[in-house]
Amino acid sequence: NVAAEKISYKLNYNMGVATHFVRKQKSMSHWDQEKYIPLIASSHIGWVMGEVLWGKLETSKGKYKIPKEDLEWINLAHSYGIKIIITLNGSNPDVYGSGDFYPAAYADAASYLAKELQGKIDAIEVVNEPFNWYANVYAEGTRHGENINGVSRTGVVGSWMKSYIQLLNLTAEKVKKNSSGIDVIGLGSFPGMNWRMLSYGISNKVDAITLHPYSYDTTPEILPYANNTITLNGHKINNISDSHGTFTSVLKNMLSFSRKNNGPSDIWLTEWGWTTKENGIFDRGHFKGVSEDAQAAYIQRRFLQSLGLNIPVSILYSFMDDKNSTGNSSRSNSEDNFGVLYSDGQPKKAYAALKNVAELTLGFVRNNDIKYSIIKESSRLDDSPAKSFDKTKIYAPDGIMSYSFRSASGDHIIAAWSMEKYSKLPPREAVLKFETQVSQIIVQDLLTKKIDKYAVSKNGDSWLSKSIKIPVNPVLIYVVENQ
Repeated sequence: NVAAEKISYKLNYNMGVATHFVRKQKSMSHWDQEKYIPLIASSHIGWVMGEVLWGKLETSKGKYKIPKEDLEWINLAHSYGIKIIITLNGSNPDVYGSGDFYPAAYADAASYLAKELQGKIDAIEVVNEPFNWYANVYAEGTRHGENINGVSRTGVVGSWMKSYIQLLNLTAEKVKKNSSGIDVIGLGSFPGMNWRMLSYGISNKVDAITLHPYSYDTTPEILPYANNTITLNGHKINNISDSHGTFTSVLKNMLSFSRKNNGPSDIWLTEWGWTTKENGIFDRGHFKGVSEDAQAAYIQRRFLQSLGLNIPVSILYSFMDDKNSTGNSSRSNSEDNFGVLYSDGQPKKAYAALKNVAELTLGFVRNNDIKYSIIKESSRLDDSPAKSFDKTKIYAPDGIMSYSFRSASGDHIIAAWSMEKYSKLPPREAVLKFETQVSQIIVQDLLTKKIDKYAVSKNGDSWLSKSIKIPVNPVLIYVVENQ
């Protein structure tokens, strides 16, 4: 039998999805690479993020072998042209003992992994969310009551952050020495922790810092760190975010701080998303479930904003639901419900939303050539604010967000959406004002793909299009300059 020729898909290398093809536990046993990697490729998704476990890579000291199961999914994803981030994860107590993470040993394992997979993987992330399991090796971190800035209940700054920077730097240097074409990325912690680690000094071999900007129960344009401050070397730093905790301010301020400290010039968003769990009266934690409709709209908004802010890689968590509770997905477990597919592979509404945004923004490049403004015609104030980590109220912005792009074919396109919380209210109306001559605009809804055309009329020195409908999910506004 001759194998069927593999279909080639155009992939969007600005966006990706987190996966669990590692199948490290029963809750992930349903991740069938033969079924879901082709589906990822056909969705035009350019990146996948997955794990390799250190303890399975190095089962005896200095003896390495990549598990067959890992090679299978990595080879399959690569064959479709999908780029791959590997998180080398987990400690290795069976080989090295507990109580330390052994940076030199981890770095050697990462170097081996990079050399063996050179040409097949594109990045290695040094440990997932080190404030959790990594810090736990030192009996520190959030599992031991540290706050989001890495400070214990008694006011002691966790030592794990300096240890992690040693691990990150050493890993980057060894990977770059023994292989090429593989980025080394890391940090992946709360903003205040990331800032603290940046202040300790990052090797110039590290290509990007990572952030997991979950919005929890806020809208995508807001993170729950309004007015967040930390103290570094006795000096108070109060500009981790602005007074509203905007997504834009956290990213821009962190990147500026990184550059001032001779750190990387790029931020990769390697994990974020919204869970569709059912909320209960006694729920704890910051994750609140949203409806399938809200999840779909918020995912599109976050991807468009990442693209508008020139973030090189933005990774949605995750492609499919897990089964953490009882071997079956629990509707009340937030961790079980982040996927755009249910655990049986059936799509949520967010799957079509993900596919649409990947396909319709292929080749988009941020561009400010066209001068325009969008003027809302009414207000929609948030009457049910969320709470930040310091318990202050966070309101969804009452406004319209937009970014302008050039498409691969050279068209001017504006992406726009209402920043309010998801609701069944009709789209809000707005006036679109141009400073240069425009003959027509064509508006495409990113969720439904429906297209509407609007006339443009001259008004003084400007050109106006009135009563443009701007929903809570993004629309793409194609600007026709000449007809």
